[in-house]
Amino acid sequence: MKTLPLLTLVSISLLFMSNSCHKDNDAKDEVCPSTTITISPLPGLAAFSPACFGGTLANIGESKQYTINSAADYAAMFSCTPVPAIDFSTNTLLVGKTKTASGSFVASQQVQLTCSGYKYSVTLGDGVTTAVTETVYYVLVPKIPTSAQVTFEIKGPK
Repeated sequence: MKTLPLLTLVSISLLFMSNSCHKDNDAKDEVCPSTTITISPLPGLAAFSPACFGGTLANIGESKQYTINSAADYAAMFSCTPVPAIDFSTNTLLVGKTKTASGSFVASQQVQLTCSGYKYSVTLGDGVTTAVTETVYYVLVPKIPTSAQVTFEIKGPK
């Protein structure tokens, strides 16, 4: 007779334990929120020719992107001088260029912090010419740790 209440107590305990474990698994399924990072323009950089930075691109649709976190990397990246001053102790420069067939321009851009790192999204608009050009895009953002993953997502004409 004493075994029946004991078995009932064990069964109820196991039932409660399995429900509490299920709640922990639900927490893992939560979606990681995305945060938009404040971007700043860099006056003076737009005056530079695309040829001044990062070498040339051979093919239409080809891109190069860089995450610049130091004055030395910044100086090495640009062959034209003087470049605008940047305080790399508090800022990171995200910069890239894409060779397009339509004289493209930067229509929109944003930087987001996601679960997997930072994502710099650029949308290129169709240009008014059919000239093959290299379109440069860049933003200045608060300092990104050198260990952080940064991805570039370029949309638009190729």
